Amino acid sequence: MVKNHKNSSSKLISSANNFFRKVNRYSVICIIGILFIFSGLLYLSQQNQDVSFTNNPNIDGKIGLSEQTPHMITIPAINLSIPVEDATVSQGKWQTFDKAAAHISTSADPGDPGNIVIYGHNTSEIFQNLIQVRLGEIIEITTRNGNKYAYTIAEIKTVSPQTIDVIRPTAFAALTVYTCTGFWDRQRLVIRAYPALSGSLN
Repeated sequence: MVKNHKNSSSKLISSANNFFRKVNRYSVICIIGILFIFSGLLYLSQQNQDVSFTNNPNIDGKIGLSEQTPHMITIPAINLSIPVEDATVSQGKWQTFDKAAAHISTSADPGDPGNIVIYGHNTSEIFQNLIQVRLGEIIEITTRNGNKYAYTIAEIKTVSPQTIDVIRPTAFAALTVYTCTGFWDRQRLVIRAYPALSGSLN
């Protein structure tokens, strides 16, 4: 009787050990899987931090700063007023700034014909609230020499990074402002505006 009891106890212990070994094995697999998924999501997030399109069609524009280069962007309707820095696009890398919007240096300047392209991160310091703008609202651009220009929002749309038509040069005066949006910032929120009837605010 004692022998049978010992055998039963040994079997129970052996079964318990096997169970915990399996649990530990599955736990390790689950942890590795979670780490793999997290690493993939982190990689996607890092890929989107350049706020880029697939390429820059503004390759034949001006080079270097001018007195008419954008210096500040203001959208009164969303209480936004932030500096703008001239930015370059080199080897597929779109220059960005932590506390300023970026103006593609080869895109147009205010007061000239062409498409002014300004972009920035979807963060509280830059364009997080851009999604709140509405058609007909005003965007103000202040240049380095202090001139101010007003633009009326005419289009609001979400596109993929492959839709480069929205940032192409134009034969007429236009302002394009964009930031990232969507799941893991995989899309671009694009705001297109045109000179307000009053034009310059000076």
